[in-house]
Amino acid sequence: MIIQSLQKLTATGEQLYAKICTVHRVDKEKKCCDVMPVDGSAELFEVPFHPSEADAGLCLYPAVNSHVLVVFTGKHHACICQVSEVDLMKLVIHQLEFSIDKEGLRLKKENLAFSVDKDGFLLKKDSETLKKLMDDLLTEIQEMVFTTSQGPTTLLQNAAKFQAIQTRFNSFLKDE
Repeated sequence: MIIQSLQKLTATGEQLYAKICTVHRVDKEKKCCDVMPVDGSAELFEVPFHPSEADAGLCLYPAVNSHVLVVFTGKHHACICQVSEVDLMKLVIHQLEFSIDKEGLRLKKENLAFSVDKDGFLLKKDSETLKKLMDDLLTEIQEMVFTTSQGPTTLLQNAAKFQAIQTRFNSFLKDE
């Protein structure tokens, strides 16, 4: 059923087939890779990750030396259908871009950004980050002055605890 549907879409009348290949080079900009079929046939160059250049959606970038399944929709048209090891994964839904690789996870949409990696969490809107907001808040708390019947008081009794919390936030969150 799937084969017939694909043949109708490609309308070439040629039979579909697939090959297992080893990845030799990945071009992340062009979303393609060079592969060597494991059956010993000729190397294939610039095999795209999607059936057409306009495709967005889910894109799996294979790791070099991993195996991929290359599906041929005609004599001169093929695309990567499955990967054994992913180096980078990107998913685009409308203007939301989600990507994950060995360095971490990132979400971007217009002026919003979120990422997680070994250095911590980043939550950003325009030029404002959660880390900067927390740092500003804790700094202001530590500098609070209260007016009492005896006059202003500037000695914060638990300043060391607020400084410790600020240090914890700074190691958990990041600015960029």
